[in-house]
Amino acid sequence: MALSRPAAPLAAAGVLGVAALLAFFVHPVLVPVLAGYVLFALHVVTPRVMGRSAVSALDSPVT
Repeated sequence: MALSRPAAPLAAAGVLGVAALLAFFVHPVLVPVLAGYVLFALHVVTPRVMGRSAVSALDSPVT
């Protein structure tokens, strides 16, 4: 995946870099909460960089 889309690892590194900067500034108790936001950000950024649209409830057909 990284060789076919070189922007994906760069985007992930950017998200992790911002998270590391925020972890330096927040209270140590809130670092685990920040980890949840980082996982969410990686799940949002990766499909956008890979050229796929994120699957949402609106995309599914109504049965």
